[in-house]
Amino acid sequence: MKLKQILNSIRIKHLLRINNHINKNKKFLFKNYYKKLIIKELLKIFGYSKFFLSMICNIFDLQEIYEFLTSNEKKRPLSIRINSLKKNSIETVNLIVRKGIKLCRFNHFNDLAFICLNSSISLGSTTEYLCGYYTLQSISSLLPVISLDPTTNEKILDLAAAPGNKSTLISQFMRNNGILISNDIKKLRIKSLVNSIHRLNVDNSIIANYDGILIPFIMKGFHRVLLDAPCSGSGLVSHDPLIKKINKHIVILNSNLQKRLLIAAIDACNGISPMGNIIVYSTCSISVEENECVIQYVLSKRNVEIISTGIDFGLPGLTTYKNIRFDESMKKCKRFYPHVHNVDGFFICKLRKKNIKL
Repeated sequence: MKLKQILNSIRIKHLLRINNHINKNKKFLFKNYYKKLIIKELLKIFGYSKFFLSMICNIFDLQEIYEFLTSNEKKRPLSIRINSLKKNSIETVNLIVRKGIKLCRFNHFNDLAFICLNSSISLGSTTEYLCGYYTLQSISSLLPVISLDPTTNEKILDLAAAPGNKSTLISQFMRNNGILISNDIKKLRIKSLVNSIHRLNVDNSIIANYDGILIPFIMKGFHRVLLDAPCSGSGLVSHDPLIKKINKHIVILNSNLQKRLLIAAIDACNGISPMGNIIVYSTCSISVEENECVIQYVLSKRNVEIISTGIDFGLPGLTTYKNIRFDESMKKCKRFYPHVHNVDGFFICKLRKKNIKL
């Protein structure tokens, strides 16, 4: 099997070199032939649906498509998030290192997150994990909360909170002061949310079980709202190879739901408070239909503006896709890719609800 993979890799790289040479020669007559040949080979080797591959063909060039597909065959680094509600970073890291686990600080997050370089024991079964001194959390899933930038004494809504990693991090940033509503529509997922809240010593969170679309009719006036929206998961192929088979129907269904949820998140946000008025939208998808298209839709429906995410790495959001042109401020959004940043594929947009004049 390894020999076959090596031969396939050599063949693809050879075809890419030919394609690069062709691109330099604008008069070459066989550009489309080689492009179709490369795409056919990629479909055969990596096992993606035609829809998935056509989707990324509109985002990346052929060389980058190959890099993206190759990176999805590798696992992302295991990372942990230190829970300062229980114990400070230095103490927790020392306890973990004594067990023979090597950790590396993730530069962008100071002492919040560490990457595990090697471990002979399961990080999800140590005494420190069970005591809530740290939790397992991917680097990309920290980003929406960092962008949300919650502070003490605020009223915050996590619209789709389960399994709880982002909600518990919000409480950590709030230092257990203020009010956090952790909502999720699925009762079965709420069990894991409750477990995380108890283990990580969160005591300012109220758990709710509502359809997120209906939230503005039940409660509103939040200073900040996080919507980590249900999505196709097209940025998580390294975790679940079945995602390779997603189709257009799945993406469109998610996009329609995401639009309704984001409208609800905006309506639940306080538009007259001097504090916050912030909505952060995120997905673990790289599809434009689930990201920029959703943001463009709410820009036309609600009085909101895109502002800087406050995150100092990542690529800008797209301003063009196929024949669609998005608002120029879409550049302020952030895109993360496994082959570029070595994190799960992710999208983040930070919106500010403009003050309503009474």
